Amino acid sequence: MSRLLQIFFGVVLIAAVTGGFIFTRPDEGPLAAQGAAAPVPALAVDVTEPVLRELHSRVDAIGTTRAHRSINVAPLVAGRLVDVSVAPNERVEQGQVLARLDQESEQAQVMEARAALELAEIALSRARQLVASQRIAQAEVDALQADFAVAQARLQLSEKLLAERTLVAPFDGTVGFREVDPGSHVSEGMVVTTLDDLSIVEVEFSIPEIYYGVITPGMPVTLRAAAFGQRDFPGVIASVDPRVDETSRAFRVRAEVPNRDRDLPTGMFVNVSVPLDSRTAIMVPDETVVAQGKESFVFVANAGQADLRPIELGQRERDWVEVLSGLAQGEKVIAKGLQNLRDGVPVRVLDTLDYLAPVDLSAPSPPTAMPEERT
Repeated sequence: MSRLLQIFFGVVLIAAVTGGFIFTRPDEGPLAAQGAAAPVPALAVDVTEPVLRELHSRVDAIGTTRAHRSINVAPLVAGRLVDVSVAPNERVEQGQVLARLDQESEQAQVMEARAALELAEIALSRARQLVASQRIAQAEVDALQADFAVAQARLQLSEKLLAERTLVAPFDGTVGFREVDPGSHVSEGMVVTTLDDLSIVEVEFSIPEIYYGVITPGMPVTLRAAAFGQRDFPGVIASVDPRVDETSRAFRVRAEVPNRDRDLPTGMFVNVSVPLDSRTAIMVPDETVVAQGKESFVFVANAGQADLRPIELGQRERDWVEVLSGLAQGEKVIAKGLQNLRDGVPVRVLDTLDYLAPVDLSAPSPPTAMPEERT
């Protein structure tokens, strides 16, 4: 190879190496320019606006239902149970027979006492006729009068002992389970069944002492039970305990709730709400709130980006939550697409969700748990 060709190839090689360094400089190369110019894609989100709603302040508590009147049906005397006349969950009226014990001996004693009374009455009648003709002394008439009174008392006692062998309902109510089978020997005080007056149920619950003097008899209450979902059972406060517990710093309250259909049984766990007053509050749907530890936030669509806004929450009503501070009417709260949001991320609003349909928030509801943290 001639020297001229060697020089030519050397120049070409040097130019290639130098050009490679020039075009691969990170601050001037095509890849760097392309990365700086590429825009960050905006996330598609749906938004809603805070709304004003009438909100009722309330005190929430937990209680247990109990019957307005409730007894254990038990005999006053021992004996053999011969009949249970009612079935579980049967409604009975006052005076209706519930069960019977064997009565042969007591019936015989009543017959004997009745015969003795008749004999004493005949003897007394004859003596009164004879004393008028002075054939007997007045003292003998007085003795027969005493015998007659004794016979009356013995008849009343025997009739009472006979009546005690029959168990009757002292009030209208609902019968519980049968605890003893016919044919069994029952002792005095042994429970045969139960009887509950469920036309009204009473609920006892405790309220913090700061509300003492605010809670008064006659105030309305609302009950909710897990077994009945969102159904409300209205009632009124019947009485307030004049004592405050020194340990819990709370006082007891009893409410009465009409239960005409006997839907509420005794012993059921219930949530109790006592409305205090009403106010106009700014509220947002519960699903828009992001919880992080003890703090709460919402994302607000502001100037094309997501603004993470700390807020202070107030009372909850069903699927809504009150915002005490940190948010104003008219702001666009992001309601959908929260999964990938971060503070300052560009967003693109797809739709404004309609949460403005009338919703009845006047009826108090039990407190709900804080929303889970969303990412």
